[in-house]
Amino acid sequence: MWIRGTGLCTAGEMYFRANEIKDELKLPTLISLVGDNVYELIVNLCNTKKPTDLSYDALITIVREHLQPKPSIMAE
Repeated sequence: MWIRGTGLCTAGEMYFRANEIKDELKLPTLISLVGDNVYELIVNLCNTKKPTDLSYDALITIVREHLQPKPSIMAE
């Protein structure tokens, strides 16, 4: 999965560059490349929306916030 702030995002961006993937094709390319488990996570995180209804950046933000949540003040 390609998440900003991790090496995985860098790998994804390099894939897009190396294959000359246009911005409007980043989301469909991402969805076609992730495995079943990651796609299921994406669908669950999108709640009532379909992943294909979001922009690439919006989807990356949703997944990143899930995988890298901000620390809770209450927990500290």
